[in-house]
Amino acid sequence: MKHWLFICCAIFFLSGCSSLKKFLFGENVLGEQYRRLTFDTPAEFEDHLLKLGKDFKSAEERSFLSLDKTSALYLESVYFQIHKNNELILGEQMPPEFNIIDDDIAFFFSLPKNKYFFSTGLFRRHIRNEGLLVSILTYEMIKSSNKVYRKNMIVPIGTIRKEQMTALNNIPLEAAFEIDKLAFIALRRSGFDPFAFLSWIQIRNKSILDFRLMTNDINRATKEEYLLKGFIIETGTQFKYFDIREANSSKEFYKFHAQIIKQKG
Repeated sequence: MKHWLFICCAIFFLSGCSSLKKFLFGENVLGEQYRRLTFDTPAEFEDHLLKLGKDFKSAEERSFLSLDKTSALYLESVYFQIHKNNELILGEQMPPEFNIIDDDIAFFFSLPKNKYFFSTGLFRRHIRNEGLLVSILTYEMIKSSNKVYRKNMIVPIGTIRKEQMTALNNIPLEAAFEIDKLAFIALRRSGFDPFAFLSWIQIRNKSILDFRLMTNDINRATKEEYLLKGFIIETGTQFKYFDIREANSSKEFYKFHAQIIKQKG
């Protein structure tokens, strides 16, 4: 039975990755509004995003928290646990880079080559459980490794704003749903509760104003929740409730979370 389930998961991963390719560089599926700039190669698009990330980080008015060694090792251990169980969709393993932005607004985004950004407002108001953190990270890992970003040129004039960075991560619903499905399976394969991911989408749905920086569609999370529930039913997975208040988190998570809240000035 377990062998059969593994084969089914493998087939799903392959079909999911094939679907994701539609949203990668060079495919005409995003519509002209997402094709404001045509790069000659995927590498040029990636270089453009990475350059924007450097400019974003170097802004004088922007503050980043310094993680101690224990917190840094914790985030890396979570990343590597997810990656080693999902190499089929995450590709080559490379060291991740985590950036905690001192900002009261809740937002997060990623860039190619495993660069991840989270605001302190995200942790202070919403991420109080390890399952939610792992859900966000898994989603962004799939997006980063497959370079699924909105194709849009940003001409660096002065400071690169957070609104510009999150806009690049605001991919079409169809692409997001493909990643949602892969993330749900990837979490289960990694030993985490996949229903934490559904809970995370529901949190975004209930707190849409808090995540106004992430999308201009107030119904986006509602649509994602509906689609993901349909996918879960199709797979025959029995629904379960992920209780954020009672779900266990590791000691390392609580230490990491406490450091962020403590440093928040």
